[in-house]
Amino acid sequence: MNIKNTWGYLLALVLVMGLSLSCERQHIPIETTQDVLMGEYLEQNPELSEFLYLAELTNNLGFINAYGSYTFFIPTNAAFSAYLAKYNKTSLDEFSQEELDELFTYHIVNDTLSSIYFTDGKLKSPSMNNKYLITGVSVNNEGRASYVVNKQSLISALDVKVGNGYIHEVEQVLDPPKLTVAEMIKANPDYSIFTRALEETQVYDIINVPTGQFTVMVQNDSVYNAMGIESYEDLVAEYSHLGDPTNPEDSLNLYMRYHCLPGVNYMADIVLAKSHLTIVPQEVITVDVDGDVVMINDQTIAGTHYPGAEMNRPNSDNSASNGVYHELDGNIYIKVLLPVAVYWDPTTQPEMMKLSGIYKANVTNVSFAQGDLANMTWGGNNTSVTYWAEGYAVQNDVLDIYLRTSVIPWAELKTPLLIKGTYKVWVAYRANPYGQAIQTTFKQDGLDDQILGEILQIGNYGRTPSQISEDDLEAIGYKWYYNPESNRTVCRLVGIIEVSSTGQHTLRFDAITNNRGRLWCDMIQFIPADADQRWPKFDHDGNFIYEPVDTATVDAVGEAAAAQFFE
Repeated sequence: MNIKNTWGYLLALVLVMGLSLSCERQHIPIETTQDVLMGEYLEQNPELSEFLYLAELTNNLGFINAYGSYTFFIPTNAAFSAYLAKYNKTSLDEFSQEELDELFTYHIVNDTLSSIYFTDGKLKSPSMNNKYLITGVSVNNEGRASYVVNKQSLISALDVKVGNGYIHEVEQVLDPPKLTVAEMIKANPDYSIFTRALEETQVYDIINVPTGQFTVMVQNDSVYNAMGIESYEDLVAEYSHLGDPTNPEDSLNLYMRYHCLPGVNYMADIVLAKSHLTIVPQEVITVDVDGDVVMINDQTIAGTHYPGAEMNRPNSDNSASNGVYHELDGNIYIKVLLPVAVYWDPTTQPEMMKLSGIYKANVTNVSFAQGDLANMTWGGNNTSVTYWAEGYAVQNDVLDIYLRTSVIPWAELKTPLLIKGTYKVWVAYRANPYGQAIQTTFKQDGLDDQILGEILQIGNYGRTPSQISEDDLEAIGYKWYYNPESNRTVCRLVGIIEVSSTGQHTLRFDAITNNRGRLWCDMIQFIPADADQRWPKFDHDGNFIYEPVDTATVDAVGEAAAAQFFE
């Protein structure tokens, strides 16, 4: 049940299948000759002699004739002729040694990649100069589809197997990116408003550093025009609250920096996380993937939809010398959102929700091994966690984690999206009599862990009798969260956290003792510290309850449940 396969692979498979049905595929010859090495293959094919000469000029003849595991993208002699004409040169000898070395290493990937790895995006391994090549499919006017590298070169021959890897012949020389991401954006006239804003806020200087690494989310002029913004001056009027875009505190300056991410993140990297830090301290963009649509900052929180912007796939994954840029079909900005309560059912994991006929049906239990769940990891040898259909919990189920120092000593779960703010954290669980003690920790990337102050004693069942008033109950760190209340179901305050950036984070449980207790987790609640901690409650079907319930009924149900448990 492992869903960690790269999203790009699946999308590329769908894309190629679709093309095979709707277009006439161009015939591409496939050869297999494992008896020779790459250097020998080049010698046997004179139409590729220019790349052999490039290997000689860069002192790599020994390398291409040695055994290893590589992928070679080899331009034809005709491709080299066009490349020389592009730079007004007559021979490869006229390039500097540095340029030749960069050119040679850019065409070789440190991995053996046949065409089955040619996804709609970056290859899974970098070239020898530590840059990524981009592959995809292009359809010509006659409806024929071909693989393309770096959006610039068709592949004329695929999957030539040699003794030290694969060869793919290309119709153009792959030109290593020479411009910084700032220079590439400036060179595109469709980004004139965005470029002017980069320059005026001096964010251009930040992303123009050759030794830096940046990812930029670009908006073209048509996006701004649709917003009624026709010029940079209009953008200033819309976003600059201080009237000084060079000031790091000015909202336009923050707006432009918010479009920039540290590091190099291609589309395949973007979709692997629910949020990414920007160069605005503690501010993130969020990512939502629906089929082949990637949305940035499209959020629904507490029932309110905050629209975002779709990534324009054909105009994204543009490699620069110091990063990559993507184009958005809409506008993104720092959203000032107030913290809202998040009532998280930890069984709402994709792999559990796919249990057709079982999920929320109170019919059976299903175990998951390490690596099966994309949003959860845990320690211990040959251990598993269980989706447990348990009738006493909200919506009939709990996440069963056998937290015990000798079994599962720790477990980590990715949280839902949390808005920046201060929260009280409540853990709702089905109590058991074995007295296990659990430490809870909140983790955020790049920040110190927050160890929560209260130890979760899952044997503390019956410690929240309905005879205690709700004021007194909350004062000692407990509350009823479930109607009808039952001593089987307990909700414990484990501490207060400070969420420094809006996004997904990590909640960790550590077993302190080795008692036989299990954490049967029904719900984890993140409630803003200054908000009402008691209401709403939940009924058996998971619906909110906002009105107080009849206490006589509560007492009777709770006592009956306790008696049944101890029978």
